[in-house]
Amino acid sequence: MNPDRWRQIGQLYHTALELESAARAAFLEATCGDDSELRREVESLLHAHEQADGFIAGKVAGVVAEMAAQQRNTSFVGRSLGHYQTLSLIGAGGMGEVYLAEDTRLGRKVALKLLPAAFTQDRERVRRFKQEARAASSLNHPNILTIHEIGEASAADGGAHYIISEFVEGATLRSMARGGRLDIGKATVIAQQVAGALSVAHEAGIVHRDIKPENVMVRPDGLVKVLDFGLAKLTETPAPLADSEASTNMSTAPGLVMGTVSYMSPEQARGQKVDHRADIFSLGVVLYEMLAGRRPFEGATMSDVIAALLTAEPPPLRQYRAEATAELEQVIGKCLAKAREARYQSAAELIVELKTLPPGIQTKEATTSRVEVPMPRPISWRWLSIAATALLLVVGLVSLLSWRRLPAAQPDQIKPTSQEQARTANARPSNPKAYDDYLRGRFYANRQKKADNETAIMMLERSVALDPDFAAAHAELAQAYVWRFFLFTPGEKQWEEKAFVEVEKALALDKDSAVAHQALGRLLWTPANHFPHEKAIKEYRRALALDPSLGEAQNQLALVYNHIGAFDHALQELQNAVTANPTNNLAQFRIGETLLFQGKYEQALTALRKSPREVNPPLVGSTMAMALLHLGRRDEAVAIVEEFLKDYPGDTDVGLFTSIQALIAALDGRENKAEDKIRSAMERGKGFGHFHHTAYNIACAYAVMKKAEEAIRWLQAAADNGFPCYPLFENDPYLDHIGKDPRFIALMAKLKEQSERYRATL
Repeated sequence: MNPDRWRQIGQLYHTALELESAARAAFLEATCGDDSELRREVESLLHAHEQADGFIAGKVAGVVAEMAAQQRNTSFVGRSLGHYQTLSLIGAGGMGEVYLAEDTRLGRKVALKLLPAAFTQDRERVRRFKQEARAASSLNHPNILTIHEIGEASAADGGAHYIISEFVEGATLRSMARGGRLDIGKATVIAQQVAGALSVAHEAGIVHRDIKPENVMVRPDGLVKVLDFGLAKLTETPAPLADSEASTNMSTAPGLVMGTVSYMSPEQARGQKVDHRADIFSLGVVLYEMLAGRRPFEGATMSDVIAALLTAEPPPLRQYRAEATAELEQVIGKCLAKAREARYQSAAELIVELKTLPPGIQTKEATTSRVEVPMPRPISWRWLSIAATALLLVVGLVSLLSWRRLPAAQPDQIKPTSQEQARTANARPSNPKAYDDYLRGRFYANRQKKADNETAIMMLERSVALDPDFAAAHAELAQAYVWRFFLFTPGEKQWEEKAFVEVEKALALDKDSAVAHQALGRLLWTPANHFPHEKAIKEYRRALALDPSLGEAQNQLALVYNHIGAFDHALQELQNAVTANPTNNLAQFRIGETLLFQGKYEQALTALRKSPREVNPPLVGSTMAMALLHLGRRDEAVAIVEEFLKDYPGDTDVGLFTSIQALIAALDGRENKAEDKIRSAMERGKGFGHFHHTAYNIACAYAVMKKAEEAIRWLQAAADNGFPCYPLFENDPYLDHIGKDPRFIALMAKLKEQSERYRATL
């Protein structure tokens, strides 16, 4: 089948997809006429589409794509583009073919999209597309599909233009809608996440132009991904269309913009220039459809749909969903206003409205889904900055009154010191809002709690979106991503990939950026990389050579020193850090940790009590509890553990406190209880960055129970997974119970030799 014939089939197929099932037969009869083969091909594609249960990685999602490839005999499966090896065809449509591919350089799965030749023959169109795609690739947001690379294949491979993006498993809203109308609470949460993605894009001057159910994916964990940012620009016709021309082109070239007419804003349908408010209209259409089970503007033909879009009001939502509130209808109605001036003027404003809907429409499923932090209503940047500063001061005051241990100077960390100003002088953006978001994001990134980490990521993503050339912001964002998967969500591997991308961007922008080398050290020192201590030390030292006052590099360097037993080196770095910045609470905590590992328990306890627990709740609490246990103050240790488990349930435990409970039970002679807590600690801590500390506590519990084999196995696990701390292992009194076991002696000999090698390089 020749390419022109396939293009004709594709155009009819995409147009028919926009019609209700009852109208498709009449449409195909009118357009195919006596060409029965043409109609049969289109109907077979439509049937395959109806059977598909997803767009990326669904079981039948590639049916349409495979048929297309067979018809054209141009499948790219098994071929390579640079270091990308295609594995299978997983989707096809008017915007091109999508392949599952392997990035052989990084050993990861990616999505490779080949763009249709019809879109790439016009050099000016390709130029505009590349410019738009590069801007889209700078967007860093959890709800936006990450673009890794754009490029052009060699002449031997046909010269096709392609896009490499992250590979996402999940289902599109289109496939989800086949199961019926969505729960109202779930639909509004999805809409909030889409609006969050749009808000970041719009602030960066990017309009999506093609929000529709096919371009919104929902992962199994509820996280929404908006696809194809930057691609809709490619499909725009070069010149505005008159009203009479719009319907004609939408009938004859539905593979382009016209293929999604049901989700267009009125100004798009008229061929007028669009802005970010067009995306808000399209999101309103999608939200209405999710809830009503039908689109707000329908018709038997494309012309009828356009007429309804331009002149008719949608049927009341409560006609299809009796439980829909008046407030919900008002929100959707404002999105769908014909005049763009009557809509929400920003996605941020829409998020606020969605978040303030009456709680009666929220369900348990919806309220436990991930949502983006709502942004403030759009006001002038001057007043926004004043309001944000006031809010942070209030938060600092409340924290001071609540905890009383929080140093009064902590809110000042938001402001750059003279050293910090000098450090970022060359990297500081011209956009003051980007710099403001960077400073605030860094402040929250240093407070290692999950909620603060999410806030840091949001602010730093906004900073790099506003100024993609801001190297320091990219580096800080990379570190926030690392903390995300290291401390909170180890199962979400995309954070590590995002961190890698941000480090690469930071170093590409400024190879001598101290904070970028600090971020690289942090990225290296993870379970996935088997904690390469020497490589991490090298990067931290490089960072400090570039900027000796970089306190976080000193913190992290001391962290690595502690894990390999170089306590004197750790204390030197930490004391320098605290001298330079007395409000460096993380360095103060590390001093207490180092003293604990040295067996100086009273001194450790004194230092730890100077550290606000919100610096890092599980580590501060567990370290303090261990100091109390070693001092024989078991009741106080139990109280500490219970207090922290009550205040920080679940997501910050990571097995540390539970493993201490196992040790306490072992000390009390309750072996069954100890075994039960060990099993629980293993389950809770699996995959987390600091699990080696949990493993060490488990080893101590088994040693106290005189179960040498199990104790030694867990000590070996701790050492092999980032914690080969020979001096601690050698001198910890809890391990005295197995000190004469030949296997323990052999392990200590091996760790001692390794420790001496480490110290020889320091």
